[in-house]
Amino acid sequence: MNRAGRSSNGRTAAFEAVNLGSIPSLPALPRNDRQVSFEAVNLGSSLVSQPGKLLYLTIMTKRILHGGFERRNNELNNSFYRELVRDLPIGATLLLVYFASENDEVREAFIEQTNRIHEITQKDLKFVLATEQDFMEQIKRADAIHFRGGHTPKLLSALKLYPNLESELEGKTLSGSSAGAYALGRYGVGHTGADIREGLGIVPVRIVCHYESKEMPPNSSSYAKILTLAPELELVQLRDCEWRVFD
Repeated sequence: MNRAGRSSNGRTAAFEAVNLGSIPSLPALPRNDRQVSFEAVNLGSSLVSQPGKLLYLTIMTKRILHGGFERRNNELNNSFYRELVRDLPIGATLLLVYFASENDEVREAFIEQTNRIHEITQKDLKFVLATEQDFMEQIKRADAIHFRGGHTPKLLSALKLYPNLESELEGKTLSGSSAGAYALGRYGVGHTGADIREGLGIVPVRIVCHYESKEMPPNSSSYAKILTLAPELELVQLRDCEWRVFD
């Protein structure tokens, strides 16, 4: 299910339990796993008695694509930040990824964005600035990850350095704006050239950011290509500051 604007909890739990009763100690839920299973023996009378079944707990990743210009001060962007952190507990870790930005812009952008998220959401979170050297370890400790916009080829080149990235991102709240959205999608349009960008495919859609933008419109040739490319995939077109949840 997917939707724009507000969404229900992106992390859903599905249970199949049998023979309820006393359970010996159950393993803790791993932070990074989408699904864990453990044997549910003698679980009591609340559910149908079928010994030997497994109890499954599934964590679904919430993914948010944003159409770009998230720095603008407007209600669309404010609501995007509220949605990004809405399901996170107090003290959760939000990893901010600026691999699409120029290096001399990163520190100032990080300070500006973290101050803004806190001001808008009034939620106490731990903000971490992603580095290419420690990225995989930072992902493991993060509850949510946001890929900021900028230069799409620069971001995609950086992400290709991590062969197991997709599996490490499972079970996380993920968001991407503009270049970040292209990285999370399967195919995206170009803006300065007629190329088609191929992303990670974590959100299996064709994505057009800055749709109908006066400042950063899609390249017309690239846009024509994506209309006919992989028609089995949904075409998602997001105007500046628009966002949509996929879960």
